[in-house]
Amino acid sequence: ASSLGLSVLSMAYGIAANAISKHSISGGRKVGETFVLVLLDVVWVLGAYGLCVASAGLGVWRYAAASLGLVVQYVGTVTMTGTVVIVRREARRKFGCGCGCAIGLMMFVGIPLTLFDAPYMMTEAWYSSLHLVLRRAVLLALSILSVAYLDIVSLPPWVLGVCFGVLALLHTYFSLCFYHSLGHIKFDVRRLLPRVGMWGRQRV
Repeated sequence: ASSLGLSVLSMAYGIAANAISKHSISGGRKVGETFVLVLLDVVWVLGAYGLCVASAGLGVWRYAAASLGLVVQYVGTVTMTGTVVIVRREARRKFGCGCGCAIGLMMFVGIPLTLFDAPYMMTEAWYSSLHLVLRRAVLLALSILSVAYLDIVSLPPWVLGVCFGVLALLHTYFSLCFYHSLGHIKFDVRRLLPRVGMWGRQRV
């Protein structure tokens, strides 16, 4: 458990550091929000895919569901993030090779882009918001399958459902903070918390 926790923290730290460097994110609050977002992302990805594969109630379909999720995300990544253009350009610039080499690099580069949001890895604004929505839809679907079919006596389904629900809500909040910091959305979700607190005090 401790080694898994360290691995998750290490992975999240590396991805967050790359995103912070790529987008020149500064300020303790924004840097902290970026790290928390990536940490939640890593936990959600590992939890959704891992528990889906462990859901014995799905039978052989548990492998098919996880594989289908990866395929959908990969296709969405390649078609919605401009990865083809970026990889082909870099292949020509660094290696002097053509389409064949670019396809090989695509298989390698597409893996982290498939599992996580493309802006964590690149700065070019060549990705569609549909890519971000698609990722979250796949993770949500796998989470629902895990809650419905995971057969663990010591872990009631509602507990797992609450955990995934809280994880999804926190992930959504910090995602909105991250993309507002990048200037991709105008809505600042941070302003909602003080307003909700004031509304709660007025109600009391």
